[in-house]
Amino acid sequence: MENRNVELLTKVKTPAGERLEEEYRENIGDIRILLAKEYCTMLVGAGDQKAYHHMGPLKKRRSLLAKDAQTFEAYIRVSVQVVYLALGRRHYQEIETETHRLLKSATFNAIKHKAMRAHSGTPAKQTRTTEILMGTCLRRDRHLLTHSPLMNELFCTRPIDYRLKGIGVVKYPE
Repeated sequence: MENRNVELLTKVKTPAGERLEEEYRENIGDIRILLAKEYCTMLVGAGDQKAYHHMGPLKKRRSLLAKDAQTFEAYIRVSVQVVYLALGRRHYQEIETETHRLLKSATFNAIKHKAMRAHSGTPAKQTRTTEILMGTCLRRDRHLLTHSPLMNELFCTRPIDYRLKGIGVVKYPE
């Protein structure tokens, strides 16, 4: 991936290439919005996720933080394994890094902290490819109250086709 980024920096940008890049950016952004909608539904305990909410189905118990943390970590591990198997057992490190980046804020991302320690504390450079994959909707709130990048997609200021958020909820006429 690193070699590819270096090659991309030396290539000449054309209008056709930039249009294709913008199309990829929009498509990946739409997919992130759909994933963010499902992720927020799971966190709030709405719909089918009500039984798995950390305060119980009626949300009247005390919060079970330890159970919630274990469930969340198990969810992340299972997600990484499913994607790893779906991609033919390739690129485990990238899958793990991206999954943790999407679901956790930078403060709580253990994989990112391990990688920074391994590379002597220097953060990776933001390349054009990572900008397309990560999106541009990163809000910086207070240190501990920062939302995960996936949740930031729902509250982004860019123009969003709001029918995407209604998929599976609202019936639209054909």
